[in-house]
Amino acid sequence: MNRTPEEERYWQAVEKIRARIAERITGECVILYDAFGLDESGMPIDNLDMIAYRGTARLVDDCNDYFDGPVLTTPTWLEIAIHANAIMIATGDRHHVWLDGVYENEIDDGGLMDLSIDTSS
Repeated sequence: MNRTPEEERYWQAVEKIRARIAERITGECVILYDAFGLDESGMPIDNLDMIAYRGTARLVDDCNDYFDGPVLTTPTWLEIAIHANAIMIATGDRHHVWLDGVYENEIDDGGLMDLSIDTSS
């Protein structure tokens, strides 16, 4: 497939972001990170060091029988990606591996926010 120079720059930027995640994961890396924004020219922004959520929350996967992940405090996108990868491996989900973001789901009985990973295939 022939890509335009702009498309090539786009995908090189995406791969650079994903490589940073893979470097931090011990073992299998199944996640395809897509939770980055785009700059004014449409190129991916490496947001891995930026805060993904302010506060304390339990990372969950409500697509897979509401799998409970770790409790995180003010996690970065890199931390979210690393833990989301672990959740994907633990649940055996090799279909929903694109991490598109996170969203507040609900507060559990103990008053802790459930932060759901937003995945797609």
